[in-house]
Amino acid sequence: MRIGIDAHILGKNKGGVEKYLRQLVLYLPQVAPWYDYVFFVNRRYPVPADSPANVTYVTLPFSDPLIERSVILPWLALKHRLDLLHVQRITPPLVNCALVVSLHDILPLTNPRDYRGWRNALVRFMTPQSARRASRILTVSETTKIEIVKTLHVPAAKVVFVYNGIDHKFFRPQLGKETISGRFSFLSDPYILYLGALETRKNLEVVLSAFAGFLALINGTTRLIIAGGDRTSGYGQRLKKLVREKQLSDNVVFTGFVSDSECLELLRNARLFLAPSRGEGFDIPPLEAMSCGVPVICSDIEVHRELFAGAAEFFPPAETDILAQLMAGLWEGSQLRESMIQKGLLLAKKFTWENMACQTADVYREIEQM
Repeated sequence: MRIGIDAHILGKNKGGVEKYLRQLVLYLPQVAPWYDYVFFVNRRYPVPADSPANVTYVTLPFSDPLIERSVILPWLALKHRLDLLHVQRITPPLVNCALVVSLHDILPLTNPRDYRGWRNALVRFMTPQSARRASRILTVSETTKIEIVKTLHVPAAKVVFVYNGIDHKFFRPQLGKETISGRFSFLSDPYILYLGALETRKNLEVVLSAFAGFLALINGTTRLIIAGGDRTSGYGQRLKKLVREKQLSDNVVFTGFVSDSECLELLRNARLFLAPSRGEGFDIPPLEAMSCGVPVICSDIEVHRELFAGAAEFFPPAETDILAQLMAGLWEGSQLRESMIQKGLLLAKKFTWENMACQTADVYREIEQM
């Protein structure tokens, strides 16, 4: 079978979806070498010089995903004689092969107030049609599968959830004291870390209010590091205004986008990690934090309970006081900290990218046999 993968997002610094695709194109040729693969990438992506014999890279002539899906991918599917095409979120029309679509979440449909603008409106319009065209829908958690079946009215058997993974060779505890280098070399004291995009659903206003309460509880001072690029227009500026209003300018650092190596440094040297989101399809950063030996506090949402129960502390997403108390408890309580660190390390080991690729290949095999 000849399988095409829409990987145009590679190299665009798009967070969890890009991590997923990066690992998918790495592991698929290894775990299912009996298939031929065609990976469609954008013009800026550096094509590897040592690709396996069963892999072909094709550079897309346009980077706009709407043009790519509506015109380019149907043409390329025909040109490369694809038996199956695997795309992200929106399936192209008029394709002469089987279709698999990855829906990492359906938050634009279930939480439209967090996803404004004409592109998100178009996503809301096209996603149900995309789900109906697909032979199989891949998603990343059982919670999201249930939401897809309920919201898009598709048969449960059509939707398969396959957990994301983490790179355990990269995200691992540091050995001994590690000095932070580069632009974060000023972070010599312990700090609290948030890592992810700056979006309204990430609930960072509650984090800032809780952080102010936390500082009062410990009767001391430390820093809150908010690491990630601004994805919602003006959201970062609103957060910085709130920082000034709460007189936290000396305690809160906004890093903007961080590279993989910077991400690892920030995680390994953090004393506490926060995952405060109001909505997720999965949530990779808390697992990466756990794999680095950092205790995690999560918002109490269904997908976080599914993924992290028993290995994280939970707070109701709107309750700043509870979050502040949990932060203080994990900041100072050595016995509780050690317990959460050990539970997190054990849990993180269960999530691997190789397993993700193997289960994805199983879905391809199922379609092949249909």
